[in-house]
Amino acid sequence: MILRSVTSRLVFLYCLLLVLLGAVFLAFTVFSFRHYTNETITSNLAIRAQEIWNVSQGALDQSARLTEIIERRFSPESEDRFIRITVDGRLLYRSDRPSNGRFDPAQVPALAGAGGARMIGDLFLVSRTFSDPQRGAVTVDSGQSYQFAQTVEKELATSLFVGLPVLLLAAAVAGYFLMRGALAPVEAMINAAETYTFNEPHKRLPTVDSEPRIEALGQALNRMLDRLDSAYSHVSRFSADAAHELRTPLTIIRGELELVAAGEKQPEDVERAFSNALRR
Repeated sequence: MILRSVTSRLVFLYCLLLVLLGAVFLAFTVFSFRHYTNETITSNLAIRAQEIWNVSQGALDQSARLTEIIERRFSPESEDRFIRITVDGRLLYRSDRPSNGRFDPAQVPALAGAGGARMIGDLFLVSRTFSDPQRGAVTVDSGQSYQFAQTVEKELATSLFVGLPVLLLAAAVAGYFLMRGALAPVEAMINAAETYTFNEPHKRLPTVDSEPRIEALGQALNRMLDRLDSAYSHVSRFSADAAHELRTPLTIIRGELELVAAGEKQPEDVERAFSNALRR
């Protein structure tokens, strides 16, 4: 299998790690963007609710004037905004359907409590309650379409989905060549070991310009070759000494056998034995 190669396994693990990191980065980026968008929209809508209250306080009893002020100041229909003002459940003002028709203002329910924020369909809504000395609690609901933020979020996710695989592929290719470069000293050791013979007993594996642990491996193998070379030299010297020590006695024995064989006639079996011994 291809993954039996050290380089392939390292590149596979490297790519797997990059995929995991890329997935975590993608999820973190999308969720962070969503959280930041929600916080930003909530803050902007709360500020807008305060502005609505500031400009409408003096016209709460004048429906036409209140409508004119809000329409001129905030343009809710053209800006895809939702504005609603109520006093103790009684409706004082509600914006009309936006120009893009993404939500129906008449179908937007009131938020429970004195304030809050929530998504209602395609509408992000923030409700704030203000105190009026004459009317008591006045609730201002400020909302806007969330579609633009959703569109940006989808485009961001799409860009990451398309861009990350390209980056991962480039990183994998770069990682492959980096791994090949890092393992080049090992390849050099393998090639040197393949050419090693006892005709070149002092030849050793190259260890220069390599990673420290690879260099340590090469030095350990070289020390093993030194021990093998020493053992081979010892065996060679022992063989030479043994041959030298045995040469003189064997020469003497051969001479004695030749002398006996050249002497008196010996029985046939004895002569055959002498003949066999001299041929060896």
